[in-house]
Amino acid sequence: MLQAPIIAFLISIVFNNASEVVNALFVLVIAAIWLGCSNAAREIVSEQAIFKRERMVNLKVASYLMSKFLVLTILCIIQTFILTSITYHALNFNTSYLDIFVILLKTSISALSIGLFVSSAVNTNESAMALIPIVLIPQVILGGLISKFADMSDFIKFLAGFMLSRWSFEAILISEYDSKNSFLVSSIGFVVNNFYLDIVIIILFTIVFYFLTAFALKKKDLK
Repeated sequence: MLQAPIIAFLISIVFNNASEVVNALFVLVIAAIWLGCSNAAREIVSEQAIFKRERMVNLKVASYLMSKFLVLTILCIIQTFILTSITYHALNFNTSYLDIFVILLKTSISALSIGLFVSSAVNTNESAMALIPIVLIPQVILGGLISKFADMSDFIKFLAGFMLSRWSFEAILISEYDSKNSFLVSSIGFVVNNFYLDIVIIILFTIVFYFLTAFALKKKDLK
């Protein structure tokens, strides 16, 4: 629970200049992905023995997975609320508090689905935590800021399309600059009219990885 306020405080004191709003928004997206993934990465793998035993007495995969998803979603809501509340008032964003909160929450929940999939696909806690950097670092590199999306080759843009951060960053940038300085969104290589497409794709990440997790849990029955 302390991760969110510590990260929010650091973002607030480091990116407190008006010229660094874009950087702050990108780091907020990465923070939301980190929180969602790290919350879920050990949830399933640490309960493998319990899960297999309960499956023998008719535990449903859907029920088990939904229980994990709902409880961790509540944690994501609390963490995103803290993250948004501290940074929004410290950095004076142009967009509404609700817009930033909703985008970061959707991002965190999608990352939660990714974390659950990682947890279901490995056999040890150590493996799960070792995979989190492998999930997170491409999100940073291909998110569209460190290397501007506009400067990427077509192949790298294709790879970036598989990164949650690319769509979340575009959505939060459009929310911040749609009515003012929209040229900044275009200069990074994003499309100002893509906001609803971004939201749909973020939700698709959640759905796809939720079902991939269910599939991975089903496969554990065969082992």
